Amino acid sequence: MPQQEGPDDLQGLQDALTCTQNVEQFLHQVSERMAAVMAVNAQLSSSIESRALIDQAIGVIMAIRRCTQDEALAILRKASQNQNVKLRDIAATIVAGVSGEPPGQPRPFEHN
Repeated sequence: MPQQEGPDDLQGLQDALTCTQNVEQFLHQVSERMAAVMAVNAQLSSSIESRALIDQAIGVIMAIRRCTQDEALAILRKASQNQNVKLRDIAATIVAGVSGEPPGQPRPFEHN
């Protein structure tokens, strides 16, 4: 003889469904937050990799213009804005002009 479901059984099923929906919503929120964190991480890694090249260009400007680091950075930024070229690309041009060859690929930023 089959056992009939009572009101307690239906309530248990409803509770299980509600719990499943809550877990699904939580996992969706975690997934969205993780994607945002990964995007920021990629941007930061790119910035760190470009920084060495920019620092080299600042050093070249300091040597040529006999100015401070802040003044050299301001010169580099102004050139970037006036030419509508990324700061990293202006820096690469400066470093290539001094060294006679294009800068190598930056080492990737490694994090644990």
